[in-house]
Amino acid sequence: MSKRDPIDHLGWHLHQAFAAWKDRFNVAMAARGCPWMVEARGALVQYIGADGVAQNVLVRKSGLTKQAVQQHLDDLVADDVVARVADRDDARRKRVVLTDKGQAAARVADTVKREIEAEVRSQIGAAAFEVLVKSLTSMAQTGDAIDPGAAER
Repeated sequence: MSKRDPIDHLGWHLHQAFAAWKDRFNVAMAARGCPWMVEARGALVQYIGADGVAQNVLVRKSGLTKQAVQQHLDDLVADDVVARVADRDDARRKRVVLTDKGQAAARVADTVKREIEAEVRSQIGAAAFEVLVKSLTSMAQTGDAIDPGAAER
């Protein structure tokens, strides 16, 4: 069996671009006092809105197992980033909400994201940046149309 040369493809370029973006984000978040945000558990924060979220929704949106989400949430609760509170519609269920510390970290994350976006816009130019965003948005929407479970998320 002969070796084949890897092909140059869009998926690889998207992966490399995301990895570079994520590295910049992680360095900035750690430097700004949110080292937990660069760990796997920090990824859950993006799914917690202003009203909080049900834990089972975090499982579905994150793609992690129920056990992994449980462990990450336990760690985030211990670090006072999130809290589990009674669901206002169903007392048997718990909602996960951001604490003051978690909300502050989410604001820092938003600032860092805007800073990285500004750097990229400066590097490639405003026109190319707008084309990039439109292209990526279009790709994501096409993917949603193909994914039969997307409407449920």
